[in-house]
Amino acid sequence: MTKYKAWKHTERVVAKKFQSERALGLGSDEKSDIKSELFAIDCKCCGRWSIPKWWSELRAYADRKKKIPILAVKRPKEKQYLAILDLDNLISIMKGAGLIGKEGADSEIDIETDTESA
Repeated sequence: MTKYKAWKHTERVVAKKFQSERALGLGSDEKSDIKSELFAIDCKCCGRWSIPKWWSELRAYADRKKKIPILAVKRPKEKQYLAILDLDNLISIMKGAGLIGKEGADSEIDIETDTESA
């Protein structure tokens, strides 16, 4: 698969997983590769990752659009996709889905120092 086809295929797979479709023809100021009202999803398929740079660009875009940023990444010829998102956003999503209690894990862990409270 050529480099062009690899990123295009990555976008198609991620869109299918989100039960959505690729966002085509959005223009140069758009960062989201997948159509979503809730998420700004940027897809990357390459051997060398620049996650801090990609995350910074996606987060700035998501903040402007008031969406939750998700960076979907994979390496060429590998099947595993990784989703990178802010931990607080993940916790909010899990609470909203009823997967964790409304209090969350905050009651057992000191957030400021990342140590368990006594």
